[in-house]
Amino acid sequence: MKFIHLSDSHLGESMPLYRTPPSNWRGEGFIKNYYNALKPALRGDVDFVLHAGDLFDKHHINMDIIGRAMVPLRKIAIKKIPVFIVPGNHEREHIPGGLLLAGENIHIFSKPETIEFTVNNKKVVIAGFPYIRHESRKSFRKILKKTGWKHQRDAFNILLCHQVFEGARVGTRNFTFRNGENVIPLTEIPQGFNYIACGHIHKQQIIKTKVVNIYYAGSTERVSFQEMNEEKGFFVVRIKDGIPYHTFNRLPPTTMTIIELDTTGKEPGKLIDFFEKRISSAKPCSILRFHLKGEIELEKLKNIPLYLYKKRRDDIKVEFRKESLSILKDKRRRFYVEGTVKKKEKPYIPYRIPIDDSKERFLFTRKGIENVLTTPGIYILMNKDERVLYIGKAKSLKNRLLSHLWRKEKGNEGFYFWLKQAKICDVVTTGDELSALFLEMSLIRSNLPPYNKQIKEFQNYVYLTVRQDTYFPTIRVVDEVKNDGNPYFGPFRKEYKIRENIKLINELFGIRPCRRNLNDSLRLFSCPLEEMGKCDAPCTGGVNPSIYRERVNRMIDFLNGYDNGQIRELEKEKEKLIRIQEFEKASDLQKRIVSLTIIFNSLKKIRKTTEIHGTLSLDFGKGKRKTFPVVKGRVLWQQTKKKIEEKFGFPPKKWELDEMMLLSSIIGSNDKCITLNKKNSYQKEKRGLHQLKEEGTAVLGKS
Repeated sequence: MKFIHLSDSHLGESMPLYRTPPSNWRGEGFIKNYYNALKPALRGDVDFVLHAGDLFDKHHINMDIIGRAMVPLRKIAIKKIPVFIVPGNHEREHIPGGLLLAGENIHIFSKPETIEFTVNNKKVVIAGFPYIRHESRKSFRKILKKTGWKHQRDAFNILLCHQVFEGARVGTRNFTFRNGENVIPLTEIPQGFNYIACGHIHKQQIIKTKVVNIYYAGSTERVSFQEMNEEKGFFVVRIKDGIPYHTFNRLPPTTMTIIELDTTGKEPGKLIDFFEKRISSAKPCSILRFHLKGEIELEKLKNIPLYLYKKRRDDIKVEFRKESLSILKDKRRRFYVEGTVKKKEKPYIPYRIPIDDSKERFLFTRKGIENVLTTPGIYILMNKDERVLYIGKAKSLKNRLLSHLWRKEKGNEGFYFWLKQAKICDVVTTGDELSALFLEMSLIRSNLPPYNKQIKEFQNYVYLTVRQDTYFPTIRVVDEVKNDGNPYFGPFRKEYKIRENIKLINELFGIRPCRRNLNDSLRLFSCPLEEMGKCDAPCTGGVNPSIYRERVNRMIDFLNGYDNGQIRELEKEKEKLIRIQEFEKASDLQKRIVSLTIIFNSLKKIRKTTEIHGTLSLDFGKGKRKTFPVVKGRVLWQQTKKKIEEKFGFPPKKWELDEMMLLSSIIGSNDKCITLNKKNSYQKEKRGLHQLKEEGTAVLGKS
């Protein structure tokens, strides 16, 4: 008895959705290898075929691809060779065109089930189920139980699935899956299976366990550059005396080549000659990826038409990666608040700490660093043209610079490759680490160095807004605050996280999740979200507008950090579930409570920080101590004669968040740094929900 085990064909990769181009070698390569993998079955050399998921690359696929996938399967089925397919993650647990593909001798596991059949008087039992998208670690045993599988001694038992098992390896560095909510432990595999045919991992491998071996056939074609050195193919398995003996049949994969190019000091003409030579000499049906690194001036880069080289040859694919490339501009980048320019009617908002009189310059060599003090402070690493590369802080400046110099001498790759360019170092000493932290944050925002990452992330922060310009308001994620009359909340650091939590907020307050622009005259006859129980359907008249407005007001109070009564109700509901021993439902509810509590506390902290007024005192060492006014939670680093309180509102700007959170964290600490004014709105909540004990002037810490 013999069978084929293949997986991850990814038909439709690099193919458009609505039409098939006349010549698309990349997409055709996936289809060609899929046909080659099924040749033993088309010749009748095997008894059945197993496909372990991701037959297609997308859950929406054009009918031409579905038809071309169906042709060899139909030919195999006509020969009475059964074919078994499980849906994968790319297909979103559902095979596109399943009704077209399914038929006699073609079985698609659209739900957990067990199929029994006989081959040459030998019984075969196959248990299979679609891809488990969420928390497969916990639900694997339950899903397997739903298949109805039971071990049969006189049969050959197979598990067909598309999951990640503990010990699976991926990538060029052989990353190994050990833990995670979607990694199934080997201890969860029950005894009784003779063969586990698995997909989802593109690298061909066999995980050996005490119970049964797990076979990953891998993908039939290279999908990404992480697979550039991997062999592609499929398993042909022969069963003798109940023991599987596998043979890996190789398929011709696409050639992938990475070319690294240092552009520092090179003229556009030489770079153009290099690209043309490499592209013209590339093998047909291959992929070239140019990794550009080093430095290049913006004007020189404009003279190199990179987009044209991607279309130079139709039989290859060309990519350019510029993550490690520093693009030098003529004008030095400065930090200005969005929407403000230097005009007489608009005041300049000072964000940069004046430190020109405190800088000391050293050469970035061992001899130069010998004169640096071992005190706290900040350092600015620059290249030979005095362009700022990196700004950092340290408890001991000398030790930190020596560690950077050691990496430079060692020639470390990875993140520290830019140290080769560092030639000059500016140093500013401070009396403590807190002053160094404020100074580092200010300088990074002012200079935007290319190799600082964290403090520059404010450019990716997002806001929440309640769209009140529609008849039934909704909540949305936006990039910027607009002057449109709608309330805004935030900013938030992680966009993907807040998008997940919007669903919880909609469910908690009964807000519609759809994007329809409803008005008073619009009434629909049906709502699919209402039928699924995910919306009260105000578009069909399911909610009174006044009741919906009350829900929106409660949600705004929650987002302002005033009222968390809804969270307390969820906690009471959780306690009831625990009493009746519904622990799984209580666990899911606890996750929602934690996510909502984090949002509430974050927004409450931001709002309370905008009510801080006082004075911040920082120690710049050598007996220098400077004070700076704090207005609505913002530190004014430079004195200005005009009043600018009206420029500070709620929510704060993206670039203000990190500094405001740092200012909030030091209130209540033992560091003498901030003095609160008597006339301080931070002392009381606007709606009187809470009241601080401190009254009058509070000096925190010791002098």
